[in-house]
Amino acid sequence: MPESLGRVVLDEKAYTIKYEVVVEKIKRSLLVWRVSPSTTGKAILTLQIHI
Repeated sequence: MPESLGRVVLDEKAYTIKYEVVVEKIKRSLLVWRVSPSTTGKAILTLQIHI
């Protein structure tokens, strides 16, 4: 059965988005993302959002 991510870390110095609600929605979406239980390691995700 897929499991959710264990932790999401944001580099607050690197993001320039002024809309905190957008950042929180992205973070919540990542926290409920399901991955295979055999998946291990770290992933770095870089998003470019044009508003």
